This record gives sequence, structure tokens and C-alpha cells, in this order.
Amino acid sequence: MKMKSGFHGGSWKKIVGNVTVMKMKSGFVVGEVGVLARDEVHGWNEVMRTRGNRWQVKGRCRVKPMLVAAVEGDGVEEERRPGSRKGFVEEMRFVAMRLHTRDQAPREGTQEESALPISEWRPSLRDYLQFLVDSKLIYDFMEQTVASTDDPMLSEFRDTGLERSGPLADDIQWLETQNVPRCEPSAAAKKYVDYLTNLLESRQPAFLCHWYNYYFAHTAGGRMIGKMMSTILFDGKTLRFYQWPRDVKEILNDVRVKIDRVAKEWSRQVKDDCLEETSLAFAYSGTILGNLAKAPTSKV
Repeated sequence: MKMKSGFHGGSWKKIVGNVTVMKMKSGFVVGEVGVLARDEVHGWNEVMRTRGNRWQVKGRCRVKPMLVAAVEGDGVEEERRPGSRKGFVEEMRFVAMRLHTRDQAPREGTQEESALPISEWRPSLRDYLQFLVDSKLIYDFMEQTVASTDDPMLSEFRDTGLERSGPLADDIQWLETQNVPRCEPSAAAKKYVDYLTNLLESRQPAFLCHWYNYYFAHTAGGRMIGKMMSTILFDGKTLRFYQWPRDVKEILNDVRVKIDRVAKEWSRQVKDDCLEETSLAFAYSGTILGNLAKAPTSKV
């Protein structure tokens, strides 16, 4: 079996060689080999060949969103995932965005808004320091892991420019000079590190899912939250946690290339295992971010 062509997201076009898949009003698809059609709701649908080398979908099958793969033999070797045409980073981004709430990502978020929307977060300085201390524990672990590993895949992510441990150490030290009581990493942060430690022993590609989500989220929604906290708590001061050595967009582009390069060698099963880790990455990081999701209190 060998997959000859495919598409996703409603974009119909010639993919490789002389195999063409295209949309027709009646729900037909056209191709030189057998075709199966799938959407996210109804699963795989059978097809039958008709005149003119057309393949008609049997039963219900929506046009969008649909996955189509042309196949040889009696089965499908691999189905495409949303975002896969652009690379594995886009697959991870697609899954991650669907786990956002609508107030976090109005266009792509699918989760219900939390009881306390981000715009209403009012943590104290103590809460914010706890957030920084917990964040540093996670970043320390991730950065020490890639710095000391002999694994070729993980070593790709040394010195990317995204590193946050150093800036966090500076911010924590500064806050402690502002008469904010010192705090230790929380039980939730330690639990996350324990989970990542165990994950590294058995499923290193899945660890990369956590690495990607933790770093990339901080450069996106994390910056937005940081700007809001700066206004509320620090009279507009930008902490070093939200500063990078060069344009963060350039850094992210470089890292995307690295992730796509290492993931290119993975099987579909390994990629899916990594994608399935996204919900846990969100759950664990959410326990850290929860330090900021507080109703109004006194500043300290």
C-alpha cells in the first residue's frame, strides 16, 4: 500500500505526479486510483467507481472539513492530519489552538470560557512571584535536559534563544527586593517536573510536545498576559521574562524548522502520540498559570 495523494481543510488540488483529487458539486472526487473520503464527523466512507473515472462517496460525507487520500491495494497507509501539509509544527499548533478557550483564541478556541476571564485576573505580587518561581522550575528542567542530553533529537533545541531560566532568575531577584515574601516552587510545579522526568525515560517525542507548548505559549498568549500584568502590578515595567535576545518571531521561525526537521523522520504513530500529549501539556501548564487567575485582592 502506498498513499498517492491527499488534502485537508477543503483545499482541493493536484498533489503529486498525475494523481488529481478535486471537488465536484455532487460530492464526486476524480482520480486515477481508488479514493476514500473522510470527514471528522462521519469517519471513512466507501466509494464506488462510476463513468469517466469518477468516484462517488456512499452515504453522508460533508465537503468540509474533509480528509481525502488516494490509495493502492486494499487499505490506507496514512491519513493526513489538519496542518500536516505545512509540517508537524502546524499539526501541533492546530491541536493546541482547539484547546484554548474562546476568550484566549476567539477564532480557533473551542473550549468554554473559564469562570474568571483573563481580562478579570488580578493576582497579588505574591501570586505573581509564585508564578515566576514555578515557571522557572519548569524551564530549568527543560533547559538542563536539552543541555545535558546525548540524544540527537533533543540536543537540537539547545541555545535556541527561547531560554527563560536566566531572565526569570533576574525577575525573581528583583521582585524579592520589592518586599515580596520569598516563595518556593509549588507542589503543582514539582509534580509537572516529575511527570516530564518519567516521560523522558519512555517517550521522548512526547516530551517535545510539552517543550513546544510551554515555550511557544509564552511567546503568544503569555506575552499578552505579561503586558496586562505589567500594567496592573508594575506600572508598565516590562520584566525580563518577556524580553528575548533578538526578534522573537525570527527565533520561533528557526525553532519551527528544527521541529519539522526532527519530526520528519517520525512514523505517523509517533506523531500522533506526540499530538495526544497536548491536552496533558495544557493541563500541567494550566496549574502554573493558575497562580495568576485570581480575583482582585490586595497587592501583596
